[in-house]
Amino acid sequence: MISRRQLLAGAAGGVAGCGASLKDFPFDRGGPLGTELGLELHMFSVCCAWLRWAGGSLLIDPFWTHLPLGRVVFGQVVEPPDVLAGREAMFTDTRAVLVGHTHYDHVMGLPQVDALMPADGHHLGSPTLGHTFAASGLQRPVVDVSPYLATEAAPPRWWVHPSGALRVLPLRSDHPSQWLFFHLYRRQLKRPRRRPPHRVGHYQEGLTLAYLVDLMDGDRIQARVYVETSSCGHVSGYPPADVLRERPVDLALVSMDIANQAQAGEGSVLDVLGAPLVFFVHYEDFFAPLERPPREIVKVDLPATRAHFAREGSPRYLISAWDQRYRL
Repeated sequence: MISRRQLLAGAAGGVAGCGASLKDFPFDRGGPLGTELGLELHMFSVCCAWLRWAGGSLLIDPFWTHLPLGRVVFGQVVEPPDVLAGREAMFTDTRAVLVGHTHYDHVMGLPQVDALMPADGHHLGSPTLGHTFAASGLQRPVVDVSPYLATEAAPPRWWVHPSGALRVLPLRSDHPSQWLFFHLYRRQLKRPRRRPPHRVGHYQEGLTLAYLVDLMDGDRIQARVYVETSSCGHVSGYPPADVLRERPVDLALVSMDIANQAQAGEGSVLDVLGAPLVFFVHYEDFFAPLERPPREIVKVDLPATRAHFAREGSPRYLISAWDQRYRL
């Protein structure tokens, strides 16, 4: 009988352990990108990204510490309490945290950033997100976005921040199997946890979500941003066509699953977004330390991805090095 921990170790090792070194890969580096959106974007690693505009800042999938596989399988899975030391000021105007799903590599840093956010900060995600951190003493409310999920059959129902500084349209996405047909920790929690999460199995997937986000400058949309940090392909995470006809997307952050689908000639959400600027995320083995050159996961071929999208024409496609800040 194979235990769940053995299965996790085998699946994670199979996905991460076979990827090539990216020591010499030409990652994109921070700096100005020649756009006039008035945004500042900080790409940390995996799917963790911070975005500032005139009305405040936004954080996506908080996760800063790469833990070794052995610790993930057998030990404590929590961020160090001082993980954001020296960066506290970044989050003092963070209006919202968007969570794509509740595996640890997308939410492990939520308690640390929660303590730094302003009084009107909110965390957005599935019911599982709220249940996972019910005993963690969060100071900011967790918004269950499932009542706001967009469909083609009904007018969009945006979640609007109390300040009016941003509005969010949640979209139903999907999470692929981690390895072959192994899909780990995929449950939706039905009741609140009694203790803070500290083992990998405490971070269950819940609903997988994408988001369309309008960053507001008064009554004006300063920028429209699309976020999908996990996908199973067409039509996973597609925004309603009517919403995109009103205004296309200015910036997209999408997972490597989407890049792979596009390279294979399959239908991709990139075909409908109209985004002139796209960042690909979730390319790396996050069991490897941040101090070493990254390694790609076995599902990814970054040189092939770079070559494919270099031929795509007008949109600019970027694969960011870790811990880089861009001016848009």
